[in-house]
Amino acid sequence: MIKKEAPARGRPRKAGVEDAVLEAIVMLVRQHGLEAVTIQMVADAAGVGRQTIYRRWPRREEMLLDALVKRTAEKLQRALDMPEGQEIEAICARIFDNLNADGRFTCDLLVLIHDDAAAQLRFREQIVAPWIALVVQRLLNIGVRADLDLRLFAFMLQSALVYQMQLGGVLDDALQQRCCRFIRSML
Repeated sequence: MIKKEAPARGRPRKAGVEDAVLEAIVMLVRQHGLEAVTIQMVADAAGVGRQTIYRRWPRREEMLLDALVKRTAEKLQRALDMPEGQEIEAICARIFDNLNADGRFTCDLLVLIHDDAAAQLRFREQIVAPWIALVVQRLLNIGVRADLDLRLFAFMLQSALVYQMQLGGVLDDALQQRCCRFIRSML
């Protein structure tokens, strides 16, 4: 019988390597900003070698986009776990909290992929579209009129909030309250 060798201490198992790398990216971007994060920093924080990262992600932009897609999927799942009929304020608070947590990362990544059509398409398909679908579903669940173009509204809301962050503005309570009042006007 061949005994499997346990992974070296401090190194994640192969199945967990991708998660460790993606979590390290998010942590480092929050601490240092996207431009300052290097592959070596990510490798050190994840407890893997640089070659391990390069085998999975030949380009830094792909790795960063994967990290943001993973975070977005997790946040969308948590948003879906909200009880049906949540008040508008709770939904807006969740949207604002999520954007405030990863907004800088999102804005910096958008700048980084500015000239990369494939990355932009992936961003739209895996981040923007699911977010819009979730917002539309939540608005319908709280009784917003179904005859309104809610997809357009959700897209405009997302675009306006990301633009606010790109300008260096914060998504504060006053803006959140204004969004809630606007949504209430659509009931």
